[in-house]
Amino acid sequence: MCVWTVIIRSWEKDCPPWIIHPEEYPYLPFVREHFINQKYTYRLFLRKELGDQTSTSFTDDVFRGIESGLVMKKSAENFISPWQNRHLKFHVMDGEPVLAYYKEAALVAAKGKITLRDSLAGLCDPSHADKDHPHQFSIKTSSESLHNGRIFLFSCSSNKEAILWVQSIRRYSGEVSKRSGKMEATPIMSGMELERLNLKRGLKGILEGEGVEVHFEGALLQREAYSFGRWMDRYGMIVDGVFYILMAQGGTVVSALPLKGGNVDKYPVNVDREDGIKGGQFGVLCALSHLSLDAGSEENKNMWLDALKGAITTITIGR
Repeated sequence: MCVWTVIIRSWEKDCPPWIIHPEEYPYLPFVREHFINQKYTYRLFLRKELGDQTSTSFTDDVFRGIESGLVMKKSAENFISPWQNRHLKFHVMDGEPVLAYYKEAALVAAKGKITLRDSLAGLCDPSHADKDHPHQFSIKTSSESLHNGRIFLFSCSSNKEAILWVQSIRRYSGEVSKRSGKMEATPIMSGMELERLNLKRGLKGILEGEGVEVHFEGALLQREAYSFGRWMDRYGMIVDGVFYILMAQGGTVVSALPLKGGNVDKYPVNVDREDGIKGGQFGVLCALSHLSLDAGSEENKNMWLDALKGAITTITIGR
């Protein structure tokens, strides 16, 4: 078995149950990107496997969340200023997990408290969010709590921060992340997977078809894993919204990725510092997979990025 497969499986095994997985939000690219960064950046489990005692707690060191911070809370009663600054802080009161919100961080008296026991925390779809508050998360309280099933809505400064808040809330509430998607669009994912398999099998026929245009192509290096591992010689082609990776020009297809809902990472994480970050390194993150590539130079990299951005299309759900 490949050593990196063993490493990844070890990470997955030790991954706490409150961590958000890409399968839960398959159409939010930033969720997959954050998950990948966690997986390949924090390789502290290697220290544990090697007997290095400098890391005493894998869970606490690697998956430390947010304990307190400033967000905006939406008020159902205030129609003039529905979004108000609030400082959130976790507490344990009488043995129960609570998220208190304050008007200011220095104040002792809380404006209110949210009972987290049996609550459900989740990310909000940015396409349905207020355009001035795109990074939202929610807490649905238990119907048996004092809040009687009330839903609290918050907004923060970034997608990453929203993910960290949700994971921290789940950690306190005891909620386990769901691997199945919360957005009802499974047929789209199934269709994309089938499309990928058919494309991988039939590149020659596709290229021989009428009206087929190769938008961009060239030699690339592909990394074994997204942020670490050896580099392998490959050849890339962008054809009709699909990114093909071949063993060599005219060779066997290694990957065929539909670019629907994809995005590009201009500066991917590089864990193996001894390798050095190559001048042309970039990442491609799609709904089905992710790749770390190197174009050899900053100029070539920018040409690839422009071509990929031009080929990426948006996934439309429910239409």
